[in-house]
Parts: sequence; structure tokens; C-alpha cells
Amino acid sequence: MGAPQNFMYRFEDFSRTRTNAQLTLQYAPTYTFTATLDYTMAKFEQEVGRQELSAWFGSGNYGGTTFGEVDANGVVSPLVLTNKDCCDYGFGVGYWENTNETDSVGLNLEWVVTDNLSLEFDAHNSTAEASPDTHLGSNNIITAGIFRRGGDNITTVDFGQNIPVFSGTVNNNGNTTIDPGSIIGSGTSFRNGYMETEIEQYQLTGEYVFDDGIVASIDFGVAHQTMNNRTAYSLNEAGNWGGIGYTGETTGGGWNAPDGDGDNNFSDDAFTVADLTDIPGPANIGIDGQMVWVDFNQFNSDYANLYLNNPGLPNNVFTGCTPGTLCANPEYSVDLRLEEEQLAFFVQANLEFDLGDMPARMNIGLRHESTDVTANSLLPNFTSVVWGSPNELQLSQDGGIFQVGEGDYDELLPNIDFQLDVTDDVVVRASYSKTLARPNYDDLQAGGSPAGSQARAFEFTSASGGDPTLLPFVSDNIDLSLEYYYDEGSYASIGYYTKDVENFVGTSVTTQVIYPDLVNPASGARLAEAQAAVVDPTNAAQEIRNYYIAQGWLDANGNVVAPSAGGYDPLTYRVTVPVNAEDFSIDGFEIALQHMFGDTGFGIMANYTTVDGDGEYDNTKINQDQFVIPGLSDSANFVAFYEKDGFQVRIAYNWRDKFLSSTTGGNNQQEPAYTEAYGQLDVNVSYEVNENLTIALEGINITEEDRRVHARGEDMIIYAAEQSARYAISARYKF
Repeated sequence: MGAPQNFMYRFEDFSRTRTNAQLTLQYAPTYTFTATLDYTMAKFEQEVGRQELSAWFGSGNYGGTTFGEVDANGVVSPLVLTNKDCCDYGFGVGYWENTNETDSVGLNLEWVVTDNLSLEFDAHNSTAEASPDTHLGSNNIITAGIFRRGGDNITTVDFGQNIPVFSGTVNNNGNTTIDPGSIIGSGTSFRNGYMETEIEQYQLTGEYVFDDGIVASIDFGVAHQTMNNRTAYSLNEAGNWGGIGYTGETTGGGWNAPDGDGDNNFSDDAFTVADLTDIPGPANIGIDGQMVWVDFNQFNSDYANLYLNNPGLPNNVFTGCTPGTLCANPEYSVDLRLEEEQLAFFVQANLEFDLGDMPARMNIGLRHESTDVTANSLLPNFTSVVWGSPNELQLSQDGGIFQVGEGDYDELLPNIDFQLDVTDDVVVRASYSKTLARPNYDDLQAGGSPAGSQARAFEFTSASGGDPTLLPFVSDNIDLSLEYYYDEGSYASIGYYTKDVENFVGTSVTTQVIYPDLVNPASGARLAEAQAAVVDPTNAAQEIRNYYIAQGWLDANGNVVAPSAGGYDPLTYRVTVPVNAEDFSIDGFEIALQHMFGDTGFGIMANYTTVDGDGEYDNTKINQDQFVIPGLSDSANFVAFYEKDGFQVRIAYNWRDKFLSSTTGGNNQQEPAYTEAYGQLDVNVSYEVNENLTIALEGINITEEDRRVHARGEDMIIYAAEQSARYAISARYKF
């Protein structure tokens, strides 16, 4: 049986601006020598506004839940979930601006040395940088909440719908209408992320053409590349998910969140209560059919002033911000730097000969790749714990810890390609190659890094790690195909491929104590004693923390009293790390057809690819590493087109079957994620008005298909996106 820990509706608005520029200079002093210098700049600016409606189901009060049928794997999941947990509905709001910029400079020198020998030299330098544009960071969320959920106020989620339907209710002294005056603050998170990659490449290649003989030519060369990658971030996260700014908190009173904002810490103008009428489902979708839209600027200012006017409030990590606003921390707590140096030598002989009266061509090549990896990581050094809110622990940082790692590997990569023209219309192809794909940069980092300065009191806390000694993904490939060109512009083909894969990079989840001196106060004998004193199971976390304070095990601010003498367990992380997994085999067929209907201008294209691989994720295994290749699925494309008299019309349907997209779910749990089968219909129409002017209309996903991702069972929805059609009108003029 599976059930979710939380549910969320997310609404996002994007504003995007793309700026591109390119300049090319060419100089050819002789017929045998050409120099080309080019520069490319691409800039992508994005503003994002986000609103969220969420509920947390952490206590597991699922009485009355309707479950579906047990599937072939023995998995059963809720069709209609019912939950009576306290305490709040969350209304998250976020706003940020980011810029991604790429600059690239290249130099190409071509020299025809003799009629038989030509040489070519390439030098290239490119940088890519991504960073936030404001003090708000690269991503953020400020959460408001109304703490009037639970008890008889049942929250339900209907997973039987294409987009799951969430509905709940509140009780404001018998009134189910949301009162903005009852809304208070909750947790906040501001991430400051920075990424930069610089690549320097140099390559010298040559070709020698023979005057006669079976060997028509030989290609050869040497290439060198140095890549430097930097990923840095910091996180200002105030984990007040149990509420802040409630009645009495800033006037000397105690916990009284259900009474709302009696101290007037938050302006009611920040909250607009509106109907959710544009989402399909029952009339009470949302909170009795309602949603709270939060004004980011007003709520941000109110939240910042709450901290400014009440410096004793717990979890205030925004003391370095400009008064009147929350902000991201400009000082990076995690700074991961990686250098990867590659050196390659290659040679290939190109042969042309006849088998009987059938022309044949063969390419035989060999490439040697040598790679060195150096990783340097600055990771946060957390030294103390504050139990500031019911479910979360706040960690205090004192400087950083450097970790260094190195790795290297060499690979010899052969390839053989063969083509035989059986007739003028029939071609047979066969090839063997060995290829490699290097691990992702994040996978090669040194050390394990926590997700932030907050830890969970009653669950494992998430962290991620890397391994600079990872080996590359290596594949031995065989491809066979038969092609029939039966008319001008028309052909049919069928192919078979197989791949034997070594060193596939999978993920493993381990539990680790990263900071030996940190304890989790929600553990050991004291936790057992506090749990025995709980009166209301729907509010267990708050009652446990209050019990600790009453016993003197925590002070009023949540600081642990005498942690070394309390018999607590160490703070434990659930760490996701990359590993070189088992060997796998993949094979499949490719079928393609293109047909032109004479000189009418009409034509069709279709293809279908099958994929069959070793290993399949076992949905019956819980909390175990499973090394299977994600992303394998059949796919198909069908295109109908018309091209004549300046008109171009293209209708394309692209489909992909269900596939395993991940083996690690939320909170670093060993949970599968399956992206469901998806098909999309696109249309493109253009007309060439004259030699200079072309106008075009493009429609993307015109049937408005939705996307869904589920877990072990098809009703265990992880992600569902309601998508609309997109249309664009463009004009291009050539001078």
C-alpha cells in the first residue's frame, strides 16, 4: 500500500526573453588557405511567479480512504484519499529572476597542403553562466498558512481523475469561508544558485587521399579539451512550517496558531481569496472551492518586518538582508569545483571496393581517450542544532569543510562501418562501434552535501554526494539496416540494433552520519517518553516538542540542553550517491517510411522504434537499490506535409510509451517514478511571400495533452501537468 506525504497544486507564470548575436569573419589569402573567426552570444532571461496550494499528510491518518485493486506486482494505491491530519493548508508564493548567458569564440584554419593532403586546426573557448538577477535569489518560496484543518474537517484527494482533485474545508467558528485575518506565516526558503562552465578545446585533424587502391583516404587527428565547472549555492531557510506570527507570539503569548493573525503581523491585503473555477472537478475543489492568491511583495515585506521588529523569533536567518525584505544569502555555503581534462588520438581508413558487381564502402577507425578528473568541494560545517518548529531542526554553520578527490581512466574505442549497394535501389548497412558517455559533472563532485541548513526531526534528512572515481558509461554497439529507395524522395527501411552496456551510472541511497558531533533530539529514550504522553495524534509533533520544553530538555527557543548527556542518536542523513552499476544489454528495431505522392507536393513520414533492455524495476521491493536503465521506451513519429509553390505545411504527431524516469523519489527514498505514455500534435504553416520575406504560424500541442508521472501504482500520482496549446506567429526577412 502506498500513500502520499503531501499534495500540492502549483501555478507558475513565465516571462522569457532570448537575445542572440553571431559574428563571423573569414580571410582567404590564397586558394589553399582559409581562416575563419566566429563569435556567438546567447542570453536567456527569465522571470517566474509561483503560487501554491498544499496540505501535509505526515501523520498518516488515512481512515476511510478508498483503495484501488491490487495490480500484477501486488501494489495497491489510494483512489480517493481521506485525511484528518491537523493543522494547516499552505499558500506558497515565489518570485525570482535569472539570467543564463553563453559566450563562444572559435578559430578555424584550413590548409590544403597538396592535392592529397589537407590539414585543419580548430581552437574554441566558451563560457556559460547562470545566476540570479536580484537579492531574491535563483529560487524562493514564502509560505502562508491557515491553521484550521483537521479533526472533522476531512481533506480528500481523488486520484481517479486525469489531474488529481484536491478538496478540503476549514472551520472559522462554523464559517467555512477562508478569512484572510486567520492566515499567518509559515516556512520560507531562498536559494542562491550560481553555475559556470568554461571549456577550452584544441583539435588538429588531417586527411590524406590516395590516388588509387582500395584505401581511398585516411583521416587522423589529435584533440585536447579542458573543462572547468563550478556549482555554488547557499540557502536561507527558516523552517517555521508550524506557523509564525500567530496570535500571542509577538505579544508574549504562547502557541495559538488556530486563532490566526491576532497580532496583525500580516496585512490582509496580501491575501486574495478566489474561486478555482478553471480546474475540472467538483465544485469544492481546493478549500471549499477556493484558493488564496498571495501578493509576493506585500507578504515578503510583512514577513521581513516581523523578523525586524521581533529579533527573538526563532529561525531568523535573514538578518543580513536589507530591512523590509527577505533575501538569499550572497555567501555560498556549498561551492563545488571540477576540472576534467581529455586527450584523444584517432585514425580512420576509408575503403572503397566492389563485391562482384556491387559497390561497397568500409570505414575502419580507432580512437584513444584519456581523461583526468580533479574535484574540489567546499561543504558547510554544521556545529549545533536548534529544534525551532515541530517537525524541523535548524542547523548552525561554522565555516566550511574542504574535500578533494581525483579520478582517471583510459578507453580504446574501435569502429567499423560497412555499406553495400546491392542494387541501385537497395542498400545494406552494418556497423560495430564502442562508445563512451562521461558521468554528469554533479556525479563527479567530492563529498556529500546536505540539501540545506534544515534537518527533519522525525525522518531522515536528504543529502547528495558524488564520486570523482566514477568510470564512464561504455557501450559496444552493433547496427544492421536494410534500405529500399523505391522512388524519388521515397524510401522504406528496417534496422536492428543492440548495445552491451558497462559502467552504467546508477544511484544508491545510503544512511550516513555526516557530522558526528550533531545529535537529533527527536530520538532515543526521551522521544519514547514524549510519544507516550501524546494526547492528540494529529498534532503529535507539536505536543512532543512542548513536552521536551516542559521537561527542560529544550529551552524556549528550541536549543538542546546538555545534548551530550541526553542519550540522543546522531543526526542521520539519507544520502543519494552515484555508483557504477551492473552490465546491461539493450536491443530493438527501427522501422521508417517516407513517401512522396508524385509531384503533388504531398508526402508522409513515419517511424517506429522498439526498445528492449535487461532488467526491470521490481515494484514489490521497498527501500532497496535497484540498478536499471531509466528512459527506455518505444517511440513513434508520424508527419504529413505539403511543400509546393512557396507553401509549407507540416503536421507532426510524436509519441512515446511509458518509461522509468527515476529510481529515487522525494526525500531521497528508493521509489520509482514512471513517466506515462504521451503523444503530442504540432502544426507548422509557412508561406514564402518572396525571396526575402517568409511568414509562419506554429501550433504546439494543439490538442492540449497533459503529462503525468506515477510511482509504483498508476494511481500513485507524483506529478500531473495540465498543458495548454501554444501558438506563435513569426516573420523572417532576409536582406
